[in-house]
Amino acid sequence: MLKTARLRRDFFPYKYRDKGVDLELTRVVFDNDESWDQIDTQRRLIAIDGYKDWETARVQGKVSINDGVLKDVLPPNEREKPPIAISIALRCSETYLRQNFCEGSFEVGEKIDFEIPVERSDVRNTVDIVAGLVRTAEADHIVEDGYAAFNGAVLSDCRKWEIRVDPPELPAGKFLDIRYKSFKEKQKLFKLESDSENPILWLNGDYTDIARILNSKATRGMEARIRDVFFDMISHQVWTQLLLRAGQDITEDEEVRYEWEHAVLNELLTILFPDAEEQEAMLEFRDFVHKNDVPSLIEMVDDAVQAKLDLPKQMTALITEALRQ
Repeated sequence: MLKTARLRRDFFPYKYRDKGVDLELTRVVFDNDESWDQIDTQRRLIAIDGYKDWETARVQGKVSINDGVLKDVLPPNEREKPPIAISIALRCSETYLRQNFCEGSFEVGEKIDFEIPVERSDVRNTVDIVAGLVRTAEADHIVEDGYAAFNGAVLSDCRKWEIRVDPPELPAGKFLDIRYKSFKEKQKLFKLESDSENPILWLNGDYTDIARILNSKATRGMEARIRDVFFDMISHQVWTQLLLRAGQDITEDEEVRYEWEHAVLNELLTILFPDAEEQEAMLEFRDFVHKNDVPSLIEMVDDAVQAKLDLPKQMTALITEALRQ
């Protein structure tokens, strides 16, 4: 039975097993018991942004501890009856949601079924789900050097999963200002100014029909589908330019020139380098930007942006809506 628990993440001055927990999400069940099992296992992503009007989604999956983990993180006298539990954490950075659930009865290698609820009112954009192995009691004896002894110590982690609850949007709001103006170059639809603390995406206001569609608040129907495709097509080029600019500005100390560059890198580096920590991913991308030829760099960035936006889904929805007319 899952119950609420606390998952702590700190610097680990003790023996720790990286990615010793195996987490697998299998499906999502909505209020009406309808299941959603379209899962991208390679990207560890479940995109439910195409499912409308739900209040509670029950995320189901399996979690297990890999062989050899207990030997790596516990002293010999604790391995027979290990004082540990698996903690599953639900996180949404947009709403600051932090919920944790704990499974305390399991065997090494055993796949444990779990189900955790996600309330629609609590989340926005994406939700991360991770699992960790934690101590559930303080050691009642002197622990050998190098082993954790305190209750709540995180002993191992896993690769995270992502639940996408809203369609990807233009990177507006936090670090991109979207404005309209008349362009001298009448054939241009938009122009990005990124060399500042607050980048501006200028849209050509002379195209009034396009501006009306882009400003539409429709949630369904042809107008909503056209808007989503338009935004994704613009977003692809905007994200590409912002990511390339941010990559050029990364220093050897993992610093960047503007705050928005951190936000852009956080969005896309997890796609480019899914197994790397944040600082490691920044340096890898910096090296790639400075050392590789332009075609290879563009291909790499394009792959990441396409993975984020999932344009085929929006185009398919537009085609489906058009065929209904």
